[in-house]
Amino acid sequence: MGTQGQPRHWPRLLHALAFCLVATGVVADYKPYTYASPSPPEYVTYPPYYYKSSPPPRLCLQISSTTSSQVLL
Repeated sequence: MGTQGQPRHWPRLLHALAFCLVATGVVADYKPYTYASPSPPEYVTYPPYYYKSSPPPRLCLQISSTTSSQVLL
């Protein structure tokens, strides 16, 4: 095992304790994180959109096959 006159675990234990104390001191200096996002955009309401269809196309009718006159409606 080990000899009575040489404690080998004490230096590691002291180093671990010192590390924990330093880490605790460093963490204690930090401010807590707060989520600071920009405010959401305001909801914009638009007036309702009503579809306006185009006018119907002009109809072109032939009156008789003998005359070449056309009637536009």
